[in-house]
Amino acid sequence: MNEIEELKNTDEWELYEKGRQFNRGRNLYNKTEKNIDFYIGNQWTGAKLGDMQPLMYPVVAPIVDHKTGNLFNNSYEIIYNSNNYESIQERSMIEALLKLFNKHTATMWEKTKMDKKVRENITDSAVTGEGIIYFYYKGADRPLDDALTGIEAEIVDNVNIYYGDENNSNIQEQPYIIIAFRKSLTEVIEEAREEEVSEEEIKNIRPDTDRHEQLGEDSKYEVDDKVTVLLKMYKKNGTVWFKKTTKTVVIVKDNDTGMKRYPVAHFNWKNKKGYARGLSEVETLIPNQIEINKTLMRRAITVKMMAYPKLVVNIDKVRNPKAIDKVGARIELTGAGVDNVNSYVNYLNPTMMSSDATALQNEMITLTRDLANAGDNATGNVNVEQTSGRALLAAQQAQQISLVQQLNRFKDYLEDIGLILFDIYLAYYTDGIEVLVEDKDNETGEDVLVPITITQELLKKMNPYIKIDVTPKSAYDRYAQEQSWENLLVNGQIDFEEYVDGLEEDSSMNKKKLDKVIQNRKEKERRIQEIENNMMAQKNELEKQMMTDRMANQVDMDNSMNEIENDTALKAEQILNSIGDGGGDTEDEVSELQDG
Repeated sequence: MNEIEELKNTDEWELYEKGRQFNRGRNLYNKTEKNIDFYIGNQWTGAKLGDMQPLMYPVVAPIVDHKTGNLFNNSYEIIYNSNNYESIQERSMIEALLKLFNKHTATMWEKTKMDKKVRENITDSAVTGEGIIYFYYKGADRPLDDALTGIEAEIVDNVNIYYGDENNSNIQEQPYIIIAFRKSLTEVIEEAREEEVSEEEIKNIRPDTDRHEQLGEDSKYEVDDKVTVLLKMYKKNGTVWFKKTTKTVVIVKDNDTGMKRYPVAHFNWKNKKGYARGLSEVETLIPNQIEINKTLMRRAITVKMMAYPKLVVNIDKVRNPKAIDKVGARIELTGAGVDNVNSYVNYLNPTMMSSDATALQNEMITLTRDLANAGDNATGNVNVEQTSGRALLAAQQAQQISLVQQLNRFKDYLEDIGLILFDIYLAYYTDGIEVLVEDKDNETGEDVLVPITITQELLKKMNPYIKIDVTPKSAYDRYAQEQSWENLLVNGQIDFEEYVDGLEEDSSMNKKKLDKVIQNRKEKERRIQEIENNMMAQKNELEKQMMTDRMANQVDMDNSMNEIENDTALKAEQILNSIGDGGGDTEDEVSELQDG
């Protein structure tokens, strides 16, 4: 007995082995692996086909892709609302804060690429039966992280999560949850030292080969030494606690997260009574897929054996047998004449093959797709150029009728995620959450972003409930919406600028280029207006100058007239005075006055 066998297993490892034993009894590992193989097209595993190449007519992947695609084609947004208020003023304040909080959450959602992870969860759910996501803080692979650098999320395979109650699909009611990770030996040892595990204990962290139940053929091969690390979460005194161990060593001791909800959400494709995990779409399609493939192989073998003429030779009568397979070679016969050559060398004519096999195969393909609600009728094969927007939307809605249950469960899954995120904020963001608010700069008047803090007290007052906003985003939806906007534009009910503003960012029309057209038009109008304003200003200035000059000239003329009048009056007075005195030549002076 070696040293590693003498070490005692941790309690978490014993629970892990108990869960694995249960899953083996349910055939979870083999069934999940088989589902993945049939989805990716590896459908002849273990078959002995000789020199025949495995032929397939895949129906599994198109059906799964069609159904998951219908869920992908919707845009989902988590909206926090609250009815927790004591006055109208407080209600207004909480509603304003929730708007900011919703923006903050949307930014976090985008930065952590949650849309991509959610889509991956949808595919996992359809293929394996259960899509699982686990939340933690960025920069740490455990729920507790003092750095509070941000929230991160990780996809967990269904074979790597173990529930304390495998009969209950409600995550939050589980007595405990264990998630198994495969990590490099170096990484685990470094983490153990950070957690101040003794060097004596660290020596007991050994690599293992416990990888045979990991999903994917390639996961069975590892370059570096790895260790299975278990993260156990459980509830005690109303909060979630966690502990991290290997097979024989405790890495992180029992720790209170302060959260009230497990940071785990799952999406079951189909529910099954008394079973925590879901049933996949693939599982029910496998028997039909196998028979379709077998029928295709039988047809191929039959064609190979019977559909081509075969050469029949009496080898005893041929002198040079090797020439039979050579093109254009001469075949030498013994004892054969011209009349009886056909009795020595001849061809068997091809045999007609019954069309029943082809009809059966086509029927299985069609019925399999139709019964899975993924046939031509369900997929809505319509000519979008000759179909009204309402008809397109009706076709889109018809496709989703068969996915109502999945859509409702998916919305529940998103609500769980929203509640988990808020729980994390309450548990770890003790200094509150900093959000950015648009405001005006007092000096420049420009729009600026000002940081404000939503305190822990305000977060608790929110006490929100979750609403999932679903916005259709399929090609049909976009086309129908754009068609409606175009009709409004053509009918003159909106102008071009309003039409462009109404388009979505991902519309088939290039909204950015249309916005550029509008900006160019506005720039031209601005320049024209500027030129007109300059011309008007110059005109006004010219008129003002002319008026000033005219007024100046008028003053000069008035002054000249006044001078003339004054001079004339003076001279007249002198003449009158001279007349009164009887002196001078009156006629000459009068003439001089007139000339003056």
